Amino acid sequence: MIGGAGPGTGNAAEVVGALKASADQEFHIAERLASKARQAYALAAGVFVVSQTVAFNNFGAAKLSSHERHAILVLAALAVVALGVATARVLAADDVVASKDLPLVNLMADLNAAYEGDDGVLGRLGGYYAGVVRSRRDANTVRRKAYKSCRTFVALSLAATVLELVFALIVRTI
Repeated sequence: MIGGAGPGTGNAAEVVGALKASADQEFHIAERLASKARQAYALAAGVFVVSQTVAFNNFGAAKLSSHERHAILVLAALAVVALGVATARVLAADDVVASKDLPLVNLMADLNAAYEGDDGVLGRLGGYYAGVVRSRRDANTVRRKAYKSCRTFVALSLAATVLELVFALIVRTI
């Protein structure tokens, strides 16, 4: 039992423990969302680089008609735009989002109050953790939206890039 928790605290210590665990879990969720966005973006960027190398090597081929070159350029432009938006969204998913932390000044005051026998310390500690959990969940909502839109634009970029690559390879063999 935390110091200063009197006989009327019941299961308050367990609630505070659950809130602390929830705050930690929200922190890990934030890290995971940012990591997933970075991984998706890295995949799209890697595929894009390989595809552009293959597709634009075809530009030197005398067999390509102006329509085929135009098609390759349009698909490349779509891939670039989608990858550009994905870049902005991965940066948003990985950006620092303001969230609360435990108020150090209040914790120090409550530590002293606990030594003096204040029965309300545990309740205040629970309130601090509840605020941290709420703000981290709000921040993760922002990150989750950024990750989902990043994933959408990564998929669009991959689709345009793969279509460009397939088209360039088909035209090369004709």
